[in-house]
Amino acid sequence: MKLQLNVIRGREVFSKVKSRRMIVFACLLLVLFLLMTGMGYVYIDNHYEIKDHESQLALTLEKIGTLNEEVFRIVEYKKEWILCTRGYL
Repeated sequence: MKLQLNVIRGREVFSKVKSRRMIVFACLLLVLFLLMTGMGYVYIDNHYEIKDHESQLALTLEKIGTLNEEVFRIVEYKKEWILCTRGYL
């Protein structure tokens, strides 16, 4: 009968260790899930921020291109004006 009590006592210890392992495993899975969710949020947030900056850059480059064309026209007009006022045309 003493042998039977030792076996039962050993099983109790094993079940306690097993339940603790399951709790630790569940906690680790929860932490992993939260980390993955956080990383996904950061990735998506940065993706949209990058898209916003790209669209702003495209608009700025378009404005610069338009301004460059106007500047060249003004310079050409100024050259013609100088030539006309000096009597070369």
